[in-house]
Parts: sequence; structure tokens; C-alpha cells
Amino acid sequence: MDRMTPAQLRTHLLNEMAWYAAGGGDHAILRLIDDEPHGIYAVTATEHTDHAERAVLIMQARIEDELIIVDVDQVFDKKLYQRLLQAGVPREQIVLVYQGEPLPHPVAPFP
Repeated sequence: MDRMTPAQLRTHLLNEMAWYAAGGGDHAILRLIDDEPHGIYAVTATEHTDHAERAVLIMQARIEDELIIVDVDQVFDKKLYQRLLQAGVPREQIVLVYQGEPLPHPVAPFP
């Protein structure tokens, strides 16, 4: 399988994350967060009950170089990486940080 460009990875990542964000239920609103300038994307859930409201991070991923780096994936049944694989993203271009997979390059310190 050919490697994908960052633009191709972004297209696939946003398509799959939008699929998750389209879900929801009676007590939660899901939202896709798109921070394109920084290459960071997330799905959040705002849960509503009779007594409170709280926000939860469902998943977060970023694109660096030619990789999709999945930082958080709280989905129980179908993980983001599985949907990315089905969409044709090569496994070697997906890093599951939340599973302890190492980044192929050192992380730059915060300024």
C-alpha cells in the first residue's frame, strides 16, 4: 500500500472523526473539533442530565509529518484506527500513543 500525503491523511481522519461526531444520543451532543493550523482534531461529548452538564474528550488525533497520531480513543466498540485502516490508511502511518506505541521521532519541548 502506498504512503499517503498529509493532505490525504487529513481527509481520511476528518471523514472518520465526523462519522463518530454524527452519533450521539438522548443525553449527549457530540462535536468535531478541527484545529487545522495545528493539525489537531478531536471529538467531544457534552453530556446533559437533570442535574449537571459535563464535557468529555472522546478522541483526539493529530497529523505530524506523514503520520496520524492518535492520542486518545475512548470508543469501546470500533476504534478510530480500525476505521482508518478500512478507509485505506496504511497501518505504518498510524501511531497509537494511547496504547503506548512510540513516536518515530523525539517530541519537541514546549516553548
